[in-house]
Amino acid sequence: MGSRKLLKIGLSLAIALVMVGSASAVATYQVLIPKSGEGKAGELPKGIPEELQEKVRERMAKQEGMKIRIAKIGDAGPIIPQSPETTITSGLLLENPEGKWIEVNSGDVIPVEEYYNVSFRILNPTDEPAVIEPEIEIYKVEPAVKETLYYTSFEDPGKIYEEWMQMDFDSAYSGYYDSWSWTDARATDGSHSMKCTQFDQYLNAQEDYLVKTDTIDVSECYAVNVTWDIWVKGEYDNYFIEWWSGQEAYTPIDYVEFMISSGDPHDPANWYYLQVWPGPVFFTTGGIWMPGSYYFMDTELALYDASSPDVKGYYYIAEKIPGKPGWWHCWANVSVDALYAAGLDPTKFSIVFGWHSDIQRTFEGAYIDNVKIEGIKVKEEKIYQGHSQEWKVWEPGEQKAFKFPLKWAGIEPGYYKAVMKIKNSEGGYDDLRIISFKILNYVDCAIERMWVEDSFTGEKIPNGGMLTEGADAHIISVYHQKGNVPVDNVPITATAYKVEKKTLFFDDFEGGSAWHGWNAYISTDFAWSGTHSLAFNDPKLMRYKSGTWYIAVADAKFDVRNLEEAYVDYYYIAVLADSGDIFFPAFVDWDGSGYIIGIGAPDYGIPYLQGPLCQTEWIGPMQPACTYMHIDLLSAYHLLADYLGYFRDANGRKTYTIGIGFWLYPDASGTLYEGCADWSGVYIDDVKVTAKVVGDAAWQDIAVIDHAEPGQCIEVQFEWENVPFSEYKIVVAAGCPNDVYPEDNVKATSFKVMTYLERMTEKETYQVD
Repeated sequence: MGSRKLLKIGLSLAIALVMVGSASAVATYQVLIPKSGEGKAGELPKGIPEELQEKVRERMAKQEGMKIRIAKIGDAGPIIPQSPETTITSGLLLENPEGKWIEVNSGDVIPVEEYYNVSFRILNPTDEPAVIEPEIEIYKVEPAVKETLYYTSFEDPGKIYEEWMQMDFDSAYSGYYDSWSWTDARATDGSHSMKCTQFDQYLNAQEDYLVKTDTIDVSECYAVNVTWDIWVKGEYDNYFIEWWSGQEAYTPIDYVEFMISSGDPHDPANWYYLQVWPGPVFFTTGGIWMPGSYYFMDTELALYDASSPDVKGYYYIAEKIPGKPGWWHCWANVSVDALYAAGLDPTKFSIVFGWHSDIQRTFEGAYIDNVKIEGIKVKEEKIYQGHSQEWKVWEPGEQKAFKFPLKWAGIEPGYYKAVMKIKNSEGGYDDLRIISFKILNYVDCAIERMWVEDSFTGEKIPNGGMLTEGADAHIISVYHQKGNVPVDNVPITATAYKVEKKTLFFDDFEGGSAWHGWNAYISTDFAWSGTHSLAFNDPKLMRYKSGTWYIAVADAKFDVRNLEEAYVDYYYIAVLADSGDIFFPAFVDWDGSGYIIGIGAPDYGIPYLQGPLCQTEWIGPMQPACTYMHIDLLSAYHLLADYLGYFRDANGRKTYTIGIGFWLYPDASGTLYEGCADWSGVYIDDVKVTAKVVGDAAWQDIAVIDHAEPGQCIEVQFEWENVPFSEYKIVVAAGCPNDVYPEDNVKATSFKVMTYLERMTEKETYQVD
């Protein structure tokens, strides 16, 4: 048959909030535009203006103090690189007149302000500079109306065969052609549906399609909703298991699929898959099944529940139909803007169902019923447009926000849509993101500041300071009602948590492996302690191969919200041939994008190794040297999450679980350091993560603010008597529902409680030093 294209649906792209009549409804309209190809290494990208070419060459040759490599956890086998073009990696970034930045994602509600400064974050994941022009448009969106453009429950056979066509691309080995047929065997509405076969059980080697022949013009719509019911009994198998998530992944073998068509629906070249993560597989966790993309092989499985914590962050495309065993209700929501962006023709929209079977076992097959196509129509008015006004250069691996020169002013309550684009130097677009959000009057309850005093002396205790054992701690906070509406009965909670130093992770590689990765392995060639270490090279050659990634990631996960300090220490020996060979610490964004990020940034407590390096004697915590690798885990997290924009979930919100690993990234040149050793690579041993961990609450008190007017500040005080010996983190939090800036609701400080003698010793030592 003809080729069919892949129209990806990415969770990070858009979730539109629209009004349907008088009630609001959340729908997802998400499509990635096709990507252009990469240029050759060492060449300037095509279309760079002449006046910029010298500047680009300078940047290509420049060595930066921060080095970064990006990869993504794959389904099976090696890590795959990120997209080869510049990518939008944030929601809409808005700065209010007070200088406060907020990240707006689809479905968010933000406050009315006098104006906003407008930005979004861009990543260049390639090894070459990117010349781009960021663009943005903001529309005010009036309430939407749903209009049914097509519906059938397959009850009228004459009408069915006028509106639908069956296309066969394969036949059974017996020579009989099989295809979709009208049936009364199963149905959800009425007594008939369409089945993937003419028989009780489908035949082997089927590739049959049910195509809606008439196209629909949806160009005047905001989006298209397609819904249908299915019953499926096909075949599947678990070809691989994902170690990093503890989930089994199953591949459909005999299955029904859904596609859209743009153009002549009789031509398979105009058919497009809608792909959502994780692609054409099914996941199962504890018996709950989650379909990936629009491939369905068995609807009698225990489908996920959208409220289950096991499936948080997944893109929902189906639900069970109550009272109809084995039937699922499915939907696909497609933005018309995204169709345009992908180069499709919204004036000729249609849909296709496909059935596929292999040459082995057969079952009952698939039924389709209650097919509906709805157009979502809205009135949009462009109220803001911004662009960079000149070409901008993003260096290799660089991720930063671009701030548009023009302020967005005259803001009113209502529904809005932002269209963010990255124009490339070839005249096309590297990326597009569309988000929908709402602006309303708002509540913003903030703890403006807080501090702790020694109640006996009145001395203010700085963050990390000391309090004498048995003294009372006087905790003072200032509550600020920063929203534009009043609030009542706001609880303010002060809590003291114990802070303890713990070893969170240790591995000397003597027992079972707690690591996974690509090309790294447990070795007996060298060891700091015992007889084993973790090696980054080829075990037969005893050296690394040029251009090959060596990656190892620990199974351990760390929630940074529970840590006051955290450090990674290890011993290593290393031989690296030249400056293009780099050994990075790596960090895993477990709950967000799934990226493994190899980064070296010494100024941020993330040292790395770079050739030429001849270090054949072990270096580590008990063997210190100027190149001892001591990694500040919290500093690494804040650099990646707060500055570079990683650690975000599918909706653009920050995640907090970080993992550790290591990444040897050699270039394509030599792999031996002549005169140093007859081996090359890196061996590490005794990897340890130590941290100050925030533990259980030792004390808590609550005060209630009866009423606060907009702009009002209220001082709230607490008294903690006879504080026992330990180290504490004091957290003061305001409990305010529907707060648009919840990050302002909490302030924290810490102190140690010491005996009087210890405090005197501490002071005397400080004075002597």
